[in-house]
Amino acid sequence: MTITKEMQYSISEVLDILKHTDEEEMERIPLDLIKGLNSNKDESYVSTIDYTKPLKESKISSKALSMLAYIYREYLSDDEEKEEFDKRLYDNQMKDSEKYDVEKVFEERKANRNEFLPVVIVHESIFRKIINKIKEWFKF
Repeated sequence: MTITKEMQYSISEVLDILKHTDEEEMERIPLDLIKGLNSNKDESYVSTIDYTKPLKESKISSKALSMLAYIYREYLSDDEEKEEFDKRLYDNQMKDSEKYDVEKVFEERKANRNEFLPVVIVHESIFRKIINKIKEWFKF
């Protein structure tokens, strides 16, 4: 599997953040995971993360945030935190599914389409009317 430059950059961001993590917490993350991340990082990455601000306010890629969330859930949280994490994830998925409910989207589109349908009046020439009448008689 080929890893994109974007993914390599995100992995580099994750590793940079993990470098600033307490040693006690780092010991809970499997060494194989760290090695895998290191072998797939972007070697030219230069950190721009401001560690004086919360992660939410830092300009971190969404893929890096997803990886950090996975690492936190799997290796750093206790059972109660995992349960809370899973509940939030489920709630967010439900909000998204309501927001993008297929039936609702089609109903909205249908309603919008009916509001803006232009009325087109077609004027047939007299010759076209005669030709169409002849076709009707001979069932062409």
